[in-house]
Amino acid sequence: MTIGIYQISQISCCRIVYIGSSNNIEKRFLAHRSTLKRGIHRNRHLQRIWDKCDVEDFAFELLEETGLANKIQREQFWIDAISPHCNIALAAESPM
Repeated sequence: MTIGIYQISQISCCRIVYIGSSNNIEKRFLAHRSTLKRGIHRNRHLQRIWDKCDVEDFAFELLEETGLANKIQREQFWIDAISPHCNIALAAESPM
């Protein structure tokens, strides 16, 4: 189980579309893929991009392993540094 910060990127455009954090990155990637494939992802922006592209056009990548204590702080660092296209909130506050 990996705790940390991750990104979802659209490969063909070399664009980072989403930054997130999780207490279990592997499980979170599976959840993202599952809801995106079924067309029910809660992030409408990310879902629209997913629907327009091929599934192979997306990369799910670990940016940084963290501890629980600094996970949200580090997520905010990456959101500020990268300005991802699909993050609805500009403030990190991950429930997972």
